[in-house]
Amino acid sequence: MLGRGLQTQADPGPLAPPTQMGAPRPAVGPDGKIRVALLLPLSGNAAGLGRAMQNAAQLALFEARQDRLEIVPRDTRGTVEGAAEAARTALAQGASLILGPLSGPETAAVAAQARPAGVNVISFSTDRAVAGNGVHLIAFLPRDQVRRVVAEASTAGAARFAVLAPENPYGQLVAAEAQEAVRAVGGELVQIETYGAGGMVALTQAVQRLGGGGRARSAPSGQQGRFDAILIADGGERLRAAASLLPYYNINSPPVRLLGTGLWADQRVASEPSLAGGWFAAPPDAPRQVFEQRYQEAYGARPPVLAGLAYDAAALAAVLASDQSGPSFSAGAIANPDGFAGANGIFRFLPDGTNQRGLAVFEVVRGGFRAISAAPDTFEGAGF
Repeated sequence: MLGRGLQTQADPGPLAPPTQMGAPRPAVGPDGKIRVALLLPLSGNAAGLGRAMQNAAQLALFEARQDRLEIVPRDTRGTVEGAAEAARTALAQGASLILGPLSGPETAAVAAQARPAGVNVISFSTDRAVAGNGVHLIAFLPRDQVRRVVAEASTAGAARFAVLAPENPYGQLVAAEAQEAVRAVGGELVQIETYGAGGMVALTQAVQRLGGGGRARSAPSGQQGRFDAILIADGGERLRAAASLLPYYNINSPPVRLLGTGLWADQRVASEPSLAGGWFAAPPDAPRQVFEQRYQEAYGARPPVLAGLAYDAAALAAVLASDQSGPSFSAGAIANPDGFAGANGIFRFLPDGTNQRGLAVFEVVRGGFRAISAAPDTFEGAGF
């Protein structure tokens, strides 16, 4: 169950200018009920994920035993239009907080409805462009993952870093975050190589350039030197393919340390010998395992990763609804600097609508992962 305080713990085109927040809507309705809308794709291609996230939210509500709080699911159909319609319906029915939807364009459409009504949104999107002005992102963001693993590598002696990333928004974001993270530890980012949608040919060429077989297009001042660590901003089959190519182009681990993001938290990664010894940052195991066990007992299936976000969002609503000073879903209450603890460890919302998470660092070992640096229990003195 979520805790607070932590003292012990397709392109949608240009968006319209964001509307401003109206007067805050009271958390408690005229009938004494506290209604929280849950906007998810309950039909369409992503219906399976939506149902699992709905189950997780209902589990959090059951465990909270908050009699006045109601979680009201609404189907977005996985579309911008569906999300806007779901938000309008939920607001008309008295919702004082909105959880969801999944994507950035859907979130922008929901926020356009919620802001004039004075209702905050806790979105499952990773799109930082829609954060702020009443929108709070609870999703896993690359920023903390990159900073955490780069800092751990720096502590272990790495000073010169390289990045291998896909030419997509995620890869671009990770590369940008890496520049900031390396600068923060006083290191040097000596090379960035990217690969497009050309399959193995494009990936192979990028690894070849990284290994010295070509000119480093992004190296500062034309520098192409050795590096102590490579951050690979990918997962799945492309990650495994990239790792298997590295030794062929004289990039051996060790001595070069392979680094990754939360995309590495996949058991298939542990089956690739070339990734053994690599490090990545991700939420701690223990709270997630507790949540997964409870979900399994309740629904007879293992939850998808995003179900934990829905659990945390609903549990957060329950915590705010039971506050001793009275129920409040205000921006100030949501962005409590002490943060909250949930199925994915500790987290807190920042004034800009993004979030910070307390992450562990894991090493890829034969058949799995082992934590080499524990996640913090509190944000106080945690280096955030």
